[in-house]
Amino acid sequence: MGWFRNRIAAARAGEPSSSAMGSAGSSPLGWRVSALATLVLAGVFLVACLGRLVVLIRDRQLVDRIVADPNSVPIHEGIDSARAESTINVWVVLTGFVVVVAFVLFYVKSRRLIRRLGCDVHTAMWHWSVAAWQIGVSLSVLWAYFGRPLRAIPDQMRAEAWQNLGRALAWHSADRERILFAAVMVVVQTLFVVTIWVRRKRISAMITNPSAVGGVVGV
Repeated sequence: MGWFRNRIAAARAGEPSSSAMGSAGSSPLGWRVSALATLVLAGVFLVACLGRLVVLIRDRQLVDRIVADPNSVPIHEGIDSARAESTINVWVVLTGFVVVVAFVLFYVKSRRLIRRLGCDVHTAMWHWSVAAWQIGVSLSVLWAYFGRPLRAIPDQMRAEAWQNLGRALAWHSADRERILFAAVMVVVQTLFVVTIWVRRKRISAMITNPSAVGGVVGV
């Protein structure tokens, strides 16, 4: 009877009962898998973004050599550079798509779990890195729309760079913007990894002790 009275009192007070808290804390396997998978995939996407930055920097160095002395640079190096860029771009697109899907699932599962624990979703999910990441994504989208950071160097421009200094300089100028954008994407993706890490850490602490959400907000 005492146990039954405690459950009624908890319900009247608007607090989650011990059985509900135990259920939320003992069965978040789907959330744990989703959180870990999202964190790993976000790290893979970050590596892909870093790889693209490295490829573009090497492409810029190739153009510098062409401008300095076209005869010292074999044409096949330009072909290899184009292939490397095409390959890394495919990896960035594929991993980016998978990360978006994984993040949506993680976000939905996180909100549901936080509500089951009787905690405030906004308090648990918010962090300074979230705001920084959102600003970075917004600025990147605007840059990609109004600028030309994602446009590939035309094959004709690459082929003519050995005979035409103007085409080589145009290639050089395009690479500058693409490198800057790739560097920004690395920073934005790093912030994304931080947001996933922080949210995963907070919610894991809440699963152990739902009443301690206030203590993990500053993480």
